[in-house]
Amino acid sequence: VVSFRGGEMGAKLLNERRAGIYLVDVYMGGSTTPITQLKPAGVLEPLDSVLILPEVTDPKAWLGEKLSWIDQAHTLLMFLGFPVPNLGYNTNMVKQEEIKSYRDLLDPRWKGKIVMNDPTVPGTAAKGFSVIGFYLINLDYWRELAKQQPVILRDQRVQVEWVAQGKYPVLFFPQSAVITDFIRAGAPVASFTPVEGTYVTGASGNVAMVNRPPHPNASKVFINWVLSREGQTAFSQAFGRQSLRLDVTTEGLDPIALRKPGANYFMGSENEEFLLKQTEQMAIAREIFAPYLK
Repeated sequence: VVSFRGGEMGAKLLNERRAGIYLVDVYMGGSTTPITQLKPAGVLEPLDSVLILPEVTDPKAWLGEKLSWIDQAHTLLMFLGFPVPNLGYNTNMVKQEEIKSYRDLLDPRWKGKIVMNDPTVPGTAAKGFSVIGFYLINLDYWRELAKQQPVILRDQRVQVEWVAQGKYPVLFFPQSAVITDFIRAGAPVASFTPVEGTYVTGASGNVAMVNRPPHPNASKVFINWVLSREGQTAFSQAFGRQSLRLDVTTEGLDPIALRKPGANYFMGSENEEFLLKQTEQMAIAREIFAPYLK
């Protein structure tokens, strides 16, 4: 396993292939990089013929009685599906009832006290920026929030560490796996969804098969296992987020990140049409938050 942020992984993989080096069998991670970088470069293979286990291909095993394909060519499949809480906070410094709406963070009391995951690169923050700016509220909200002088950085673990240590009381767009680790370790952090709602994502719970893989048969075996009940149980428990498989337990998962009937969820963030707009929308985020980008 080689682990990077999505954009870094995409650049590494494409550079290797330009040099005639083919080391990668399977991509697992977010949806933006494979759709905006890897698929246009002809890197990904359709997965239809790869999925062979009946328990994997049975639509009744999955939410909505269907496999959640990200693109029409079926090169990328989402297997996790959970609401993103979007806001994290230090439980010793902030009471959850103090921040019910995203707009509550425009109060002068929070000026200089917000740390933010970088919305100008592919990932949780970029997707959240787009959903809030174009679907749940508007771009003027982000322009007003920029006046609060947020501290923006890309190290997703340091962000949560700073909140746990009390350096900043509020975190915009915590990375799911990181904040789950801190909560499990007993750190004084929590996450929640404001009243305007949030989006449902697969986060790193997407899988694709890279073409010209060095181990094609092993790749098929691995992908089918990951999508089986056993594989999904292991991944869901380790990642701390809900699977799209309906037969996978949610025991021990943070209740805030479980799908709830009747909640206000934007469901369109994990499709090709939305993702292809991300480059343009990340450029807008870069313009809005330019003074705070390093």
